[in-house]
Amino acid sequence: MLLSVVFAAALLTAPISPPDHPSSEAIHEADAITFVRRTIPDGQIPVEIGIWSPATPSATLRPLVVISHGNGGDFRGHEDTAQALAAAGFVVASLTHTGDNWRDQSAATDVARRPRQLSMLIEAMVAEGGIDPGRIGAFGFSAGGFTVLTVAGGKPDLGLVADHCRAHPDFYDCRLIASAGLPTEGAAAVWT
Repeated sequence: MLLSVVFAAALLTAPISPPDHPSSEAIHEADAITFVRRTIPDGQIPVEIGIWSPATPSATLRPLVVISHGNGGDFRGHEDTAQALAAAGFVVASLTHTGDNWRDQSAATDVARRPRQLSMLIEAMVAEGGIDPGRIGAFGFSAGGFTVLTVAGGKPDLGLVADHCRAHPDFYDCRLIASAGLPTEGAAAVWT
């Protein structure tokens, strides 16, 4: 009974609706960043990118953070993080990996294409100007983490994948490889 009374009292004292106007902090943060969606060339298929940046011009070069999504994602997969970083003064660029996104899984196991595309994104952003080439960071999750580590100089040993998948055939990546196979040509084939 006492618990019911306390619960009822809490409900009666709770605000019925949110404030009529957003806080000045929310207004300021929304005005503090800009967003641009466009593409960069990659042979026959352009790569879709999103760029979040501080809205106010800067007299100095800005740091860049690039984001690589996981398998089946797109450039918006970490939009909240991109917005927070842009509000903190970073330029953030994220891409939708062609052949490995929510619309198209035709090259989901062609892992060599992902680092190349992320490197192209970095080069395109630096070429546009306004980016400090000495202050570039990157992050990714899952296949995006693989991509970032490879761009940073990691050397994948895809020869270990077969043993791993024999031991763990139910892992998502192993099921994906079982259905599509690993590339036998190009850069991915020589990463062993």
